[in-house]
Amino acid sequence: MRNHIHRLTQLTSREELLSLLVFLSLIAVIILESQSAASYPTYLLSLAVFLGASHWNKVLKTSLFWMICVMLGYLFLSCVWSEEMIWREMLSIFVRGLLVFSFVIAVAECCISPAFIPDLSRKLSIIGGVVVCLTLINYFWIGPAEGRLQGLGQLDAHNIGALVFGVILIFSIHTFFNERTIFRKISSILIAIFCATAIGLSGSRNAWFSTLIGTITLLMAYRITHVRRFIIVLLSFMGCIVLLFIALVFMDASKDLLLPRGDSFRLSIWSTAILSTLDQNILIGHGILTNDNILIDGTREFQHSHNLYLSVFYKGGLIALSMFFLVIFTVLHLLLQNFSDSDAKLALAILALALPSYVFDSHQVMDKVGAVWYMLWLPTGISLSLAWRKSRSNKNLERP
Repeated sequence: MRNHIHRLTQLTSREELLSLLVFLSLIAVIILESQSAASYPTYLLSLAVFLGASHWNKVLKTSLFWMICVMLGYLFLSCVWSEEMIWREMLSIFVRGLLVFSFVIAVAECCISPAFIPDLSRKLSIIGGVVVCLTLINYFWIGPAEGRLQGLGQLDAHNIGALVFGVILIFSIHTFFNERTIFRKISSILIAIFCATAIGLSGSRNAWFSTLIGTITLLMAYRITHVRRFIIVLLSFMGCIVLLFIALVFMDASKDLLLPRGDSFRLSIWSTAILSTLDQNILIGHGILTNDNILIDGTREFQHSHNLYLSVFYKGGLIALSMFFLVIFTVLHLLLQNFSDSDAKLALAILALALPSYVFDSHQVMDKVGAVWYMLWLPTGISLSLAWRKSRSNKNLERP
């Protein structure tokens, strides 16, 4: 037993172990249908992280680390003022917070090695590409009743599946830019084409626009060398996309194509969630354990607010929402500070996909392994690693 613990705490074996467990955790999302089964690698990952705490204690000196801890801790604390404070559910929320925390720390520690992200990108592109191909075969072979492509594993919801496929597409393009052999470059292009096809067949307008923004962001990041110019061009592009979308929505000829099901009651859901939180407590919200089902017109019930930002506001009030925005702002600031780093370019592209998409989908910022780990916590871990590297380099410069 001591030998096993000793191996876990050795830096070389830890890098390999953590890299493997991070990869297995992400792959499990697109392969295994059960979230509980997909969580097993994350339990091992959490154990490995805490057994080797001495390897990452220096990250305590970064402000982002404490922002993440405070936000996760506050969301857990909101169990106290939830509608029903059930001890079993409280324990489940606590475990979810630990798993998210461990994943972010593991990614940050793994990213200290320059080979980690290129290797992870290559593996996720290949495995993800195979899953996308199987999904396409399943779509054309069976033909879903609704006519929209649905993913495998936990990606059976067409909108969430399409967003994760968008992340895989970004990984494949990132791999294309970092590979040297023609074979791997061609393979990356083919995977990107398969992913784009799957996203198109999903029918998710949110995924269409969000993936477009994420992809263009990555291409711009590799084409533009100066960070200020990158920010100006990217913001201009996103502004044009928003204006184009608004214009098309108000045109009768294109409205039905863009929004074939109208707004899917989004405006009614959002207004109800906001008013409910204002009535409850604008500062602290309803609490994370409170049922977040939204009832519209007394007849239609929706499982959640279909907006990650509103979900955070609903459960934790303005305090939680402010913490969430502060974490996002700090992550983006760190990534832009390290714009020349290829890891930062990848993380920026993933966030460029994730942040707009969260306006229309997702509701759990602190959950077991799932799509939010791909879209939010992975780039957060990369950003934390960049802050960690900076603190280490500053310390080395201070030495005589």
